[in-house]
Amino acid sequence: MSVTAMKAKSQNVSADPITTQVIKYGLNGAAEQMKIAVVRTAFSPIIYDAHDFACGIYDRNLRLLSQAETVPIFQGTLHLVIEGVLRALGGEENLSPGDVILTNYAYDTGTHANDVAVVMPGFLDGALVGYTVIKAHMMDVGGKSMVPVDTTDIWQEGLILPGVKLYDAGVRNESLFQILEINTRLPQDLLGDLNALVGACRLGLNALYPLMERYGVETFGAAVEHMWDHGEKHVRKRIAALKDGRWTTTGQIDEDGVSTDPIEYTVTVEVKGDSIHVDLTDMPPQATGPINVPFGSTLSSTRAAIMAVVSAGESANEGHFRPISIETKKGTIFDPITPAPVGIYGFICPQYMDLIFRALSNADPEAVAASGPELGALVVVGEDEGRFWGGACDLTGGQPAALKYGDGGAPLMHMEASGTRISSWEVWEGRYPMIIDHFEYDQNTGGVGEYRGSNGIKLRMKALEEMTLIPIFERTKTGMKGLFGGGDGASNLCKVTRPDGAESYHSKAVFDVPANTVIDIRMSGGGGVGDPSKRDPKAVHEDIQKGLISEEFAREHYGHAF
Repeated sequence: MSVTAMKAKSQNVSADPITTQVIKYGLNGAAEQMKIAVVRTAFSPIIYDAHDFACGIYDRNLRLLSQAETVPIFQGTLHLVIEGVLRALGGEENLSPGDVILTNYAYDTGTHANDVAVVMPGFLDGALVGYTVIKAHMMDVGGKSMVPVDTTDIWQEGLILPGVKLYDAGVRNESLFQILEINTRLPQDLLGDLNALVGACRLGLNALYPLMERYGVETFGAAVEHMWDHGEKHVRKRIAALKDGRWTTTGQIDEDGVSTDPIEYTVTVEVKGDSIHVDLTDMPPQATGPINVPFGSTLSSTRAAIMAVVSAGESANEGHFRPISIETKKGTIFDPITPAPVGIYGFICPQYMDLIFRALSNADPEAVAASGPELGALVVVGEDEGRFWGGACDLTGGQPAALKYGDGGAPLMHMEASGTRISSWEVWEGRYPMIIDHFEYDQNTGGVGEYRGSNGIKLRMKALEEMTLIPIFERTKTGMKGLFGGGDGASNLCKVTRPDGAESYHSKAVFDVPANTVIDIRMSGGGGVGDPSKRDPKAVHEDIQKGLISEEFAREHYGHAF
């Protein structure tokens, strides 16, 4: 049956609310099964431990049926991955049951070359009915470094494969696997992770098919349409409760990885009736270095930020996104044109999302928090008897930041990557020649205010062998902004101390260090909210007792409490 016929029939078939809910949660469960399978079978800690991946299920028309709760910046736009592979293959007519397609072309995936995506088309009774797709961060895809931070084009960032079949009608493409194996410093990890993604995609389809067979294609289609309509109505109702207006906010990128000059940009958000529009046309030209954000991640970040305000905790589907629109300008930082480098795009997006929150604070002061921490990462690479090893840890600080009605909480991953986790230091020490000295709250780093921002964290580790370090940190020059008179949280910091005592500070770099080098990292605190002079004195003294602030700091910023 054709898609047109399926849709026509589904419009004439009713799906009661109970059936719709059963199908909805069945789809959500299928996506979660995919996630669990990846975690259980992947080879790389950044996937199985930190959860740096996303998976979703789409219908034949590339509309989102369900997605697992993983990396928000990957979610909501995996349809662009499918569109890319269909273009590369010449259309859906060139798909067969048993096909598995791979792509890591940044301008299709919306991220960077290290994020490898696997797409599996699903066929039921010989007809194409949908797709499962997973995108995950692979530690090395043959770039000039494992995570390039100073590239000037995408070819320096790794081997590019824009939609090629790993399996053709169920037959494994041995030549392609050989190409992948020789073009990475970590062949066992890359091939093991790819096999995990293939197995999880297959599991997702095997969970999708029974739902269609149990209820029939027509009822399934009607339920899905009802599910999307409900999602749209829910979000429109939430947006309609916001104050109408148009607000512009300004951010600053530390540097682009090639030049050390800061880059300012503006974001305009308009709330009108029951829809939200984000205008990014007043953006600087795409950068020389790899901080450019492909459109897919710009769209994902926009949707994730707005959904955080209006979703009320619902798991997103296609309908939730209908009231959200975005306008960009080609050739700018948030909509670059190939071959502009994009290797560290993801470290720009958290501030962009914070600017959307800042704008929406005018629409509903209680709906958003002050600026939270920028995402940071440290990549370590080494060689042992001719074999490379390497790993990455994603880091965050004071998130969530303060709200109009309460203090910031414990450090959590920034919303951009909220489905991921800070690395397990036991796993880190077990895999790499590193010792973790401490990982703890950093005193006096949260923004002051009637409600204080959450504290950042400080981390110290020591390299036990000679290795390459790749620190990637943003907002090392500016703090996390407070709201409504609240103070800024502390900025990020990465200090490297070599055995001879020489110190250096880094935002984005690639360099070698000898054994016994010490790396000190401070992840930012969250911004505060409201006038600090209105903070409850009792709360000030409790913060001192907990060690979140020192008495000296409290006397300087909360003098009324004494």
